[in-house]
Amino acid sequence: MYEETIEKIKEECRIRNHSDLSCKQYVYHMSCFLKWIGDKPLDELTLVDARDYIVFKRNTTCSPATRNGINSALSFFYRIILRKAWVYEEVSRMKEDWTLPAVCTREEIERLTYANQRRLYDALYHAANRTLTELSADPKRFGAKIGFICVLHTWGSKLNYHPHLHVIVLGGGLDRMNHWKDKGRSFLMRI
Repeated sequence: MYEETIEKIKEECRIRNHSDLSCKQYVYHMSCFLKWIGDKPLDELTLVDARDYIVFKRNTTCSPATRNGINSALSFFYRIILRKAWVYEEVSRMKEDWTLPAVCTREEIERLTYANQRRLYDALYHAANRTLTELSADPKRFGAKIGFICVLHTWGSKLNYHPHLHVIVLGGGLDRMNHWKDKGRSFLMRI
């Protein structure tokens, strides 16, 4: 039913020199939107329809990037294809539920860790393990499987709560053929 509209979206994307990826995303998001509105004629679409669709998508488990793509596609569709005004204040860009993550202060992280010690100490060990394993295996950095020991310290030198790991790393590791690869006199890895 909306094949002509989809072709018009593709054509307008080409005219505006949008990337292939942007064009595909606009087509995909607008196909979903047009399927969602059903048989409603395009000339009867209002910003309320767009807002209702955004509210509908807000209740699904799509990522913030997907929601942003939906907003961009809807804006493009209304402004370029339908030639209707796109008023952000009337549509609501779903900002209230996809804010960027906040960076915690050291004190906040320490309070969080103290309240959830078992889980967060475990997460700290896993993060150190994965980071060292992945970085050392990268041929651009060292290209070998390294051995290491992690030691958890929960208190700082001033006897304040300060959880952190000390890591003792071997001076080499096993390459893909399980042969010892020595670090020589240089650093183990360049990050």
